[in-house]
Amino acid sequence: MRKLDVCPDFIQLLFADTHPYALFYKIRSQEKLETSNFYLLFSNQEPIDLKTSLNKDIPCFGYIPFENDQEVFYPIDMNSSFELDLTHIDLSSFRKPTEKKILSNKNEDQSFQSWEDMINQSKTFFENSKTLKKIVLHRTISYHLKDNVDVNILYDLLPTINSFHHFIIFKREDIITISYSPETLINYENGSLKTMALAGTFSKLEDPELNIALEHNLLNDPKNLREHQFVVEKIKNTLSKYSTRILSSQLYVQKLQYIQHLCMNITAELDIEKLYNVIKELNPTPALGGEPKNEAFKVIRKIEGNRRNLYGGIIGIHLNSLTHFSVAIRSFDIDFKNNKLTLFGGCGILPESNATDEWVESENKMYQFSNYFKNHLEFIPRDTHE
Repeated sequence: MRKLDVCPDFIQLLFADTHPYALFYKIRSQEKLETSNFYLLFSNQEPIDLKTSLNKDIPCFGYIPFENDQEVFYPIDMNSSFELDLTHIDLSSFRKPTEKKILSNKNEDQSFQSWEDMINQSKTFFENSKTLKKIVLHRTISYHLKDNVDVNILYDLLPTINSFHHFIIFKREDIITISYSPETLINYENGSLKTMALAGTFSKLEDPELNIALEHNLLNDPKNLREHQFVVEKIKNTLSKYSTRILSSQLYVQKLQYIQHLCMNITAELDIEKLYNVIKELNPTPALGGEPKNEAFKVIRKIEGNRRNLYGGIIGIHLNSLTHFSVAIRSFDIDFKNNKLTLFGGCGILPESNATDEWVESENKMYQFSNYFKNHLEFIPRDTHE
């Protein structure tokens, strides 16, 4: 794999016809926030399963969906892939989208009433179960585009890459997923595993003094603390089956651009032979699924109806003794075949959850992209085109 300190136009490379599967992936370590690795990876081979990749040490990238019932990993074409140093690259200098905005002739947004119905359904499941502690529900905002999707719409995203822990562009056939994920599921290297419990959310305001007060409130909010503790317990209980040395940080608040989360870093010493089992058992954690896992899955399927697929699943790489997976949240899909953009946002639901509060939380989580597309889309009434 070539190491470059000059950034290629990876947006164009990602959509080259010669690479049916491609990933642009950024890793920023938890401890050393000043260091980042950027990988521009390609594959033209048939997918393999993760267990084979780990056992045979085959460099690959891919995903496991939220439902945890597939493993789709592509062997990396080392001759056409890059490791990039973007430290001194001015990403804002890349060419901008065309002046003409992409036109949307349909805006499908779930109504608050339907969301409230979902919350009320969850309360019924809680009342009728002696074991169900938490589920995570999600909603979407979708835009149907009048014209074909222009990949130039992605260029304005580039200057923000360095602001996030993980920046992922994953192309698979006619769909790409863009994720600004704050959450690491697995970072494994040389026998050391790092993960995090990320759950519990408050908004973030522009006023620093108000944010300090919000941070204090978040650290002392019973509902959010319970939600976070479910995730901590699940991760530690899982790791304890495979490791005798598990350490955790103090609880802290991870501040993002528009929201802030309760977070705890967790580390463990782990033999490589046990890594596959840990990945499968942790995906998804109660931060994305619920607790207990299997019961929460059944409830989520009954309430939501459809598969989530990549949203809430994990995307990652196995390369050069490093295995890293990010959770596919703070994300949107571009469906080129159907000219459709879909934004995703989810919330942890407990018996005491309030539909309005959870609606606002999901809005805040999707705001990064909903605001972006407001600046790139022009909306046209449906009845003038259909």
